Amino acid sequence: MAIGSYKPGQAAKPQRQYGSVFAYVIEGEVISQLEGQPPVSYKAGQSWHEPPLVAHLVSRNASTQHGAKLPARLLMADGG
Repeated sequence: MAIGSYKPGQAAKPQRQYGSVFAYVIEGEVISQLEGQPPVSYKAGQSWHEPPLVAHLVSRNASTQHGAKLPARLLMADGG
């Protein structure tokens, strides 16, 4: 579990996770786009799931004036 923080206008680089990601916006608004899907805007109180190995093309703060925060949980399969 990690708390992600976005400064106003901040964006993350595209990435791909090997496990499932569950994210929940606790402050502000975040725009997220997974490979093969349109961008979606999530406001405080909303959540989403990212399946393993699906490219996360866009993850950015929707606001250029206010910050955004979201806890995210990454679930990895046990290698044993």
